[in-house]
Amino acid sequence: MNFLLQEMGREINTIGSKSSSEHIVNHVITLKVETEKNARANSKYSINMKNIIIISAPSGSGKTTLCRGLQKRDETIHFSVSCTTREQRNGEVDGVDYTFLTNEAFKKGIENNEFVEWEQIHGDYYYGTLKTTIEAAIKGEDYLLLELDVKGAIVLQKLYPNKTISIFIEPPSLGDLRTRLVNRGTDSEERITKRLERYNAELEYKSNFTYHIINDDVVVPSMK
Repeated sequence: MNFLLQEMGREINTIGSKSSSEHIVNHVITLKVETEKNARANSKYSINMKNIIIISAPSGSGKTTLCRGLQKRDETIHFSVSCTTREQRNGEVDGVDYTFLTNEAFKKGIENNEFVEWEQIHGDYYYGTLKTTIEAAIKGEDYLLLELDVKGAIVLQKLYPNKTISIFIEPPSLGDLRTRLVNRGTDSEERITKRLERYNAELEYKSNFTYHIINDDVVVPSMK
């Protein structure tokens, strides 16, 4: 791995370092380019190509905003559409933002071993990634961007250690996270409390990620 990638890795992986949303997007794009260069320099290019980019963060930390920013900056990065049983929000498009399933359909997918990872979040809704989505990206050598829960991210890294780049995003503080969730206007007070209770548990997993960044200025888009 060349000097630029090593230096960038030191900067982006500094625990407690703060970055703007635009700065983070620039980092990830540079990381993608340098990783591809190093893979191409190896005779076993398809084996060494890390084309599965995972972004994980507590809800409200700005991962969706960052994923959208990455796609706008680099059209070769395709978004992995996860499956979920939660309600479709205003402005969301089925099959674009998420594939919305009934509980019955999701559980049938679990029984048929169709998901590479899945989890029931906050004891309510199911979220999962289809195996076919990951396998198609690896076979086609396409860059795939996944917005995942921390446990799902760890599962993917264990299954595809030579294919994944993982990035953990967190807000500056718990208070800041609460403000973001309230301003987003999509969750009830009860659900916000559940998300905040999950926050500390999620932080315990950040050492399992390749890179860790504090997102200091994310602008949370209104979903009303």
